[in-house]
Amino acid sequence: MKKLGFIGMAVMAMLVSANLSSCSKEDGNSSGFVNKYANEKKITKIVSESVTYAQTSRTTTTFKYDSNGRLIETIDEYKGPNNQEESRGIAQYTWTNTAVIYTEEYEIKSTHHGNFTETYKFKYGLSNGLVRSVDYGDGDSENLSYNEDGRYDNEGTWEWNGDKLICVLGDYKVLYTYGEPCKSGYYYPIADIDASALFLAHPELLGVRTKQLPVSCKGSGYYAQDVSPYTSTYEYEFDTEGYIIKTIVTRKFDNGSIHTFTDTITWE
Repeated sequence: MKKLGFIGMAVMAMLVSANLSSCSKEDGNSSGFVNKYANEKKITKIVSESVTYAQTSRTTTTFKYDSNGRLIETIDEYKGPNNQEESRGIAQYTWTNTAVIYTEEYEIKSTHHGNFTETYKFKYGLSNGLVRSVDYGDGDSENLSYNEDGRYDNEGTWEWNGDKLICVLGDYKVLYTYGEPCKSGYYYPIADIDASALFLAHPELLGVRTKQLPVSCKGSGYYAQDVSPYTSTYEYEFDTEGYIIKTIVTRKFDNGSIHTFTDTITWE
């Protein structure tokens, strides 16, 4: 999945079933899919803070849904270390019978690169409740691959054991271990790898809705300065209903570097 994590911030999928006869008359762009979880709580805000090399950056993402529980807008606000760079992006999501059209205007203010605005438009092709293709609008596109259980496998480089993502292969290798599942809502296993807001709100579009919670992972460093192996540990906080409201990932590299990633999650 070459670019799916490029736009949006930096964790849970809702199964969407095809039912072309149930299009809502209220929504002229109904996708023909019925969201089984439309009446359940949804993620409405994620505040992501990362501390790397003693520098802190923060991204705040807000989510807006239509009456059918489908994501229709996100707003990303990013502040880099020492306020040297900040950005704000507003994305719209339009659902049709066969696609989700994503458009975003991103305004960037940078001490080093100046101020500029960028516009993106992607088309996510849908079939049987899953994203099967992505058109990036720049002449580039790709088809997505899934395992026999209908879970995204990135051409076989993501290995699943049921609904647990246990191994990711690429320029690095990451192995996950798990503890007890969450009681309510869902966890987004793509968060470490793919931070696209569409899939944070609807990981069902990749077939990866799960309550399974990783407690640790081991992998090879993939930061420019950190080529040593690392171990990550995961901590969680829950509300009284069992929804995840905070995740803290501490990544310790064998060369002594320590990075932390904290997500604070609002459900409504």
